[in-house]
Amino acid sequence: MEVDEPSTTKTEIHAGQALVNNKSFMDIFWQLADPDSSIKVTAVITLTNVLKQKQREIPVENGLSKETEYAISRLVKGLMSGRKHARQGFLLALNQVLKSELVDVEQVLEAFKDYKKKLKGSTKQEHRNATIGEMVMYLAFIRSDHLHKAEGSVLEMITKRLLNPKERPHTSSLNMMCLHAVIDLMKKVSSKKFSKHMWPLLEETLSCGWQECTRDELALLMACQKHHPKTVTSSFLSTHWQIKEICSENNLKNIVKVVLTSLGDHTLSHPLWDELLRSVIDRDNSYFEAFWKMVVSEGLVCSASAENQCTGLEILIQCVRSCTTKERTTVMFADKVVEKWLHILKHKSDYLHEYAVSLVSQVIEVVKERPPVVQKTIVKVLFSSSELVVSNKLHSKLMTGLLQCLSEKATKEMAKFFMELVVQKNSKSSREGDTETCWAIGQLRTMLTNVSTNDTHEWHVYIIKFLFLHSYFEIKEVNSKVDHCEVKPNQNWTEAEKKMLHDSFWKALNCLASFNAEKERAKDPEIFAVIMHEICQYAQVLSSAPYVSPTHETWTKTVQDRWLHILSTVKATQNSKSSKVSHLLAFKVLFLSLGLQLFEDMKFPLPLLEDLQVCYESVGSKDSDNDWLSVLVEILVSLLSRDSYHLRIISSKVFYMLAPNMSQKALNIVIQALVPDEENEEQIDFEDSDNEDNSDEGSDEGELDVNQSLNEVQGVNGAEESSSEDSEQDDEDEAEGLELSDVDESFRMKIETALGDTVAKEQDDSSDKEESDSEMDDDQMFGVDKALAEVFKMKSQGQKGSEIRKEQKKQILSFKLRCLDLIDNFIKVSSDASLLMDLIEPLLRLVETGVRDREQKILGEKATGVLNHLVKTKKVSLTSETEKSRIALLLKSLIQLSVTAVPLLKQISAACYFLLKIILGNEEEFNSESSSHQVMEVLSEQLQDYFEKRDSRLNILLFHNVFERYPAITWPLYEMLINYAADSKIRIFRRTQAVTLISYLVKGNVVNKLIAKQKDAFKEAVVSFVKQYFNSLDVNEVKQKFLLEVLIVLHKFLTLFPQVSYRKLYVPQSIQHVYIFCFIHFPLTFSYKNHN
Repeated sequence: MEVDEPSTTKTEIHAGQALVNNKSFMDIFWQLADPDSSIKVTAVITLTNVLKQKQREIPVENGLSKETEYAISRLVKGLMSGRKHARQGFLLALNQVLKSELVDVEQVLEAFKDYKKKLKGSTKQEHRNATIGEMVMYLAFIRSDHLHKAEGSVLEMITKRLLNPKERPHTSSLNMMCLHAVIDLMKKVSSKKFSKHMWPLLEETLSCGWQECTRDELALLMACQKHHPKTVTSSFLSTHWQIKEICSENNLKNIVKVVLTSLGDHTLSHPLWDELLRSVIDRDNSYFEAFWKMVVSEGLVCSASAENQCTGLEILIQCVRSCTTKERTTVMFADKVVEKWLHILKHKSDYLHEYAVSLVSQVIEVVKERPPVVQKTIVKVLFSSSELVVSNKLHSKLMTGLLQCLSEKATKEMAKFFMELVVQKNSKSSREGDTETCWAIGQLRTMLTNVSTNDTHEWHVYIIKFLFLHSYFEIKEVNSKVDHCEVKPNQNWTEAEKKMLHDSFWKALNCLASFNAEKERAKDPEIFAVIMHEICQYAQVLSSAPYVSPTHETWTKTVQDRWLHILSTVKATQNSKSSKVSHLLAFKVLFLSLGLQLFEDMKFPLPLLEDLQVCYESVGSKDSDNDWLSVLVEILVSLLSRDSYHLRIISSKVFYMLAPNMSQKALNIVIQALVPDEENEEQIDFEDSDNEDNSDEGSDEGELDVNQSLNEVQGVNGAEESSSEDSEQDDEDEAEGLELSDVDESFRMKIETALGDTVAKEQDDSSDKEESDSEMDDDQMFGVDKALAEVFKMKSQGQKGSEIRKEQKKQILSFKLRCLDLIDNFIKVSSDASLLMDLIEPLLRLVETGVRDREQKILGEKATGVLNHLVKTKKVSLTSETEKSRIALLLKSLIQLSVTAVPLLKQISAACYFLLKIILGNEEEFNSESSSHQVMEVLSEQLQDYFEKRDSRLNILLFHNVFERYPAITWPLYEMLINYAADSKIRIFRRTQAVTLISYLVKGNVVNKLIAKQKDAFKEAVVSFVKQYFNSLDVNEVKQKFLLEVLIVLHKFLTLFPQVSYRKLYVPQSIQHVYIFCFIHFPLTFSYKNHN
């Protein structure tokens, strides 16, 4: 690893010092063994710069400086250390010192000899560590490009040590490192030195032939022939290996034999694979195919060894990284390698299952960088693989991931392939099952979200047209002039395929409707409107075409007229030159969405379309007074109660478009839906039937599943019900009278009435039960049975009614969650303070409901999130002065609410800050000209009640939150707080609270921005308070908490005004000791600054 040398270093070491005994210099060597790599690199840079500096200070003829000599001995010693993380740092340092030409190889070897002399009598483990360190040292020589320049005897000695495994510990990793080192040395050494000093040591080993050859020998032989062909000639290969070229097609059988019979590490870290794969990739396709078949697919993958199989899969990844042609991609993926991989994925019990799973993400990342032709080939081959079962989650994840990472060209070609497969134009597979076809239909919808095709909306329209055609029409005759009508499906759709086509069409529209600008796949609303319009125009062509027949319910004349009216109205919106573009766009999207619903259900869209038409015609009318906007919002809210996810997402997005120009009357409709009157709570209308895309409910983004267990959701303030209470509640809901004790008395009386005289007889003579039973004739028995059946029928109806009420509660909860989404969208784009303030009280009511009612907990959490978004809104503007008085009243109301709604304290505090931010014009610092006198009066009035009235129930924690978070806004109240803190008539607890509030205001970013007059007044008030307190302080009767808060204020004050000494404030000596104690033991509260 090479390190860039900066001009300066963080470690301060002064030139001219005797650094050997310098602690800063010695600490560098400790830092080299630090686990943190950044600390290691910094230490290496520092050491190199220091040694360079010391070498410049002495004449060249004097050789090495004392510091350099010491550093070399320490680096050698560090390489021999067995301590964790040590060798990496010392190897990096030695490599950098050698590269800097400060020392040479011979000098380092001399230091190593001195170290070995000291090892006599050492333990076996120390000798083992020294041997490993020696190999690492040789690796540093090679990497620093110094060894091949050394004397021939040195080169020969090091090569011999690296090649002799008997003189070092036998570990696969160490052997691998030495083998890599020898091959790296071959690449750098000259042919002359290689033939004279290295080849004599290698020649005998590499003359073994194929019978005794291992992977190590084969790797060395290939490297020798590649880098020194004049030494390792063809005559040598013919004599000892009976070949003229190692990597020939006729020699592949021998290579397979060596690979499969050799023992040891079977990963691609072995240098054999590096040499072998490079030679294979550079050869022609025929050789590559032969190599792949014999070595990989029929060799490694078919081996019984799990290690060999693992190596085969790794080779697949490596070869894909360099693959650029369709032919080679087909060879690699249409083979046993992929079949083996998919087979392992399918069986969790397989030894390599976890490794095969990890390859899924690797393949996806590799394919992402490949050319389109390679991407398309890989997906096609995997899709047609016999092992691929698309119902398997891992296989599905692999295929979906591959499709999502395709380039634009490959995505379009794969979509064409899937469409041909669906209609079976070129499909060779049988239609015994519909799994393959259904999966292909689903992928057409998924591929619409590919980032590579995000801007090609014409292609999106083309795909959606295909799904729409086969969802609602059947092709009778082919027509090449109309999209997708040029081919007629070979067979009729199965029920599963019909459902998949239908669902995929609506899900595709939902994907494109998600035009949130924060998402990468976002669609501009205008583009989405264009897509919807083109789909509707295509639908009109099909509706009037004789070559297709509709599979949906035949339209009546009324529906047909309404459909044509929709198209003409949308065309009029395109030709309109109105300045209210967002309104026209909203109408266009809503018209087209409801129009497409006519293919699904002719009844419910008609009245909505009529109301929508009236709204559209009212836009711009002087008499309408924006009433059309209220009606439009009412339509949007009604769509939220539908079972169609598509309509709900359209409602949300249309509301987002209308939000910048929202009126108070229209917004109140949504608020009323969220927090309705109690008598209207149960009157929300919900449809019971399944709609066209009900399966979308839980899978698409933005939709919250209210059927999930409420116990899994964290409460607003951490309050949770026990699982036992939940289970008991569930037991009560599900109980059906299985035990006698569960039957209520009214139900018992009904049974007794049904039994009539039989019960009376049993009560008179319980001992003669059998006789009384036998006295009943058949008519009586039938009568009793009929009466009992009636009783149990009534009981069943009561239980069914309870289930219906429970389902209605869930629907209402889901409806309110969707309404909250509308409010959230409104907050994102609105800057009208008046409208935003209207949301505070309803949101707090919902939060309170969630805290109080366990079943509404998820609603409370959602409301909390929306309230947080509201508080973070920027650039909120007031439209009139009268709203300032309204803010003051609302602020007072919130402060009073905090007295009773303690669990909502955090949310109320945030709402109070939001109001303060509005009144101060979004400024987060005090400005006397912009602050509102009315708001400050409210705050001071509430604090005055708290400090002066003993029965005040004000929640002071609310002011803690506001003062601590936004001290610049509440700073003007400091004088009043100081007066209350100094008033001995007030209870000590409340005085302590006053001092705590003062401590929040004593901050540099607040005080330093004050003008000189304000700053002097603040300084004088604090000094006066502290003097007065310590003058009257009785050390024997100290209130500890109060004193601690005063000391905190004092410390912050002295930090801002260091010219003031606490001795001048009459602080007693014993209190000074307390201050020093706090300074030492509370560093987070008392900073590390010292004051005299």
